[in-house]
Amino acid sequence: MRFFILLLLFNLLPAIAQNAQEIFLNKLTALEKVAYEKHEIDMSGLYEARGFLIETTGITYELEGTFEFPVFPPDHILKAWRAWFEENKYKLYWDAQKKTVAVRKE
Repeated sequence: MRFFILLLLFNLLPAIAQNAQEIFLNKLTALEKVAYEKHEIDMSGLYEARGFLIETTGITYELEGTFEFPVFPPDHILKAWRAWFEENKYKLYWDAQKKTVAVRKE
């Protein structure tokens, strides 16, 4: 029984301790695919990815009007998020306590 539990935990650890850079890129890439390749994404995924990137990078943009739904980021913001990642990817880490990606302070 202990072996089974250890085996189960061993198989789940990679999913729990995901690479912070990979998480960031997955969210950014999903938005870029929608913008540049016209892929579809569900609204909750769009909203979550956009919020994550704004919170992580501090790069935001003004929403057009007073919409309750997320307004898709303009091209220059997608490029700014990509540039931020290239400059700061080494600072990203998985905060196990908060269960989120965080940015190391210098």
